[in-house]
Amino acid sequence: FKDIYPDTITYSSVISAFARSGRDDAGDRAMELLEQSIRLSNEEGMKELQPDSMTFNTVLDALSKQGQLEYSKSKGQMTERAIQSIQTKAENVFNLMKDMHQEGNKSVRPCTISYNILIDMYAKMSAPDKIEATLKEMDESYQAGNRVVRPCTITYNSLLYALANSNDKSGITK
Repeated sequence: FKDIYPDTITYSSVISAFARSGRDDAGDRAMELLEQSIRLSNEEGMKELQPDSMTFNTVLDALSKQGQLEYSKSKGQMTERAIQSIQTKAENVFNLMKDMHQEGNKSVRPCTISYNILIDMYAKMSAPDKIEATLKEMDESYQAGNRVVRPCTITYNSLLYALANSNDKSGITK
């Protein structure tokens, strides 16, 4: 096995395994692997490890699941600081994805799946303002011609979930 080396698919598979593992630190471990993949790709010239959109979406999913797990374990009583920590980590990954695309990396680009993961995470962590801002950004991007971020049934189901579980019923009229 001397000539076998990891590639983007290998890293994405391991990150996906963490996302599905149910471990308390799954999102953090997924982020570490993403950072390692980027570092090795950029600094060591191992371009076969360059993460793609699937890799980033899998990290977002792992962070979302970690946040949802922590939120459910706390029975909705998770501290604002802990909620912010998970959301900030996911937002940082999402923004890195956008930055890499803007810098010319064609294999990394936020898509409907990326936005849906964020919206679903915000819905399950009771963050209606973040849902609204993310949906607005998604819609503006789509209206500007970015056809890979079209809101879909999953997008609106997450929105309905958030509204149904919100104490602020005024959001239903928006």
